[in-house]
Amino acid sequence: MIVFPLKCVVVDDDPTTLKILEKTIEKIDKVEASFHLDSRAASKELSSCNILITDVQMPGLSGVELVSQLRSYPQGRSSFIVVCTGKESYIDAYDCFHAGANTFIRKPVQPKELEQLLQETVGRYEIWNTIFRDIAVGNQAKRTAG
Repeated sequence: MIVFPLKCVVVDDDPTTLKILEKTIEKIDKVEASFHLDSRAASKELSSCNILITDVQMPGLSGVELVSQLRSYPQGRSSFIVVCTGKESYIDAYDCFHAGANTFIRKPVQPKELEQLLQETVGRYEIWNTIFRDIAVGNQAKRTAG
């Protein structure tokens, strides 16, 4: 089962972009986020995150490195990863996809686009919980009948 609220780690070295991300994510029910200007500090929280939203080009660890790190954890294989990219870093965004990112949003970040993306992501996790619950009920019924 997936536990709500979902843990979201947000990383961008630009304070203005980070503030836009923060104001947008605060509106989303069932998501609890931490916000980081420093990618190395953010990397310490990846082992337990459900959603990663990361800039591509940053000092310290790049977005590609953060994506790769998250995907290396067992729980990270099912995490949802969003890459924020400016036009100048499309090649880096491509590298993030190869490392395991699910999608990208362009900078400057459009709050409504991000909000819709996160609402859809929460909905997917809710569907997975329904599937997991149905499987558990079915397994319990088989054990009881057998």
